Amino acid sequence: MLVIVALLIAISSLGDDNAKQRTEIENQNTQSIKLKTRLEKQDKRIKQLENDFKKLKKSVTSSQIPTIKQAVVYPVVKGEIADYIRSKFGNGYAVKVAVCESGLNQYATGSAGERGIFQIHPVHAYSMTKQGFTWDSMYQWKANIDYAYMLYIWQGWNPWTCSKYV
Repeated sequence: MLVIVALLIAISSLGDDNAKQRTEIENQNTQSIKLKTRLEKQDKRIKQLENDFKKLKKSVTSSQIPTIKQAVVYPVVKGEIADYIRSKFGNGYAVKVAVCESGLNQYATGSAGERGIFQIHPVHAYSMTKQGFTWDSMYQWKANIDYAYMLYIWQGWNPWTCSKYV
């Protein structure tokens, strides 16, 4: 009798497991159908956008497309920069320091954020604003040289490491 009861319990639990599996499969099928429906809607939307793009492309004539012109940048001659440095500092030593610092490249940027011809250090940003310069203007070669000259008047060659090597 116990064996029969045990078998009945086992059979009923198998039925419960099968019902759970059927429910899970039905849920997965429902999710798959929903996903498939969403994908079909997205495919239709993509096709509609592609068609709209083709129509738009056909409607634009070549005369409506603006011509893009390349900007012309005239490089500053390093001789002009060197001459300006000599006129400010009154000697060729300043040119040697500038060549060592940046190679007379007005866009040079140092590893500590130094900028321009004389590699002006960010530590000077506050004092330069009091003199009418901006941090961004240190990439403009004349402003950089003018501010470097002010630093030279105030501190000598101390702000420039290269002054020890040239």
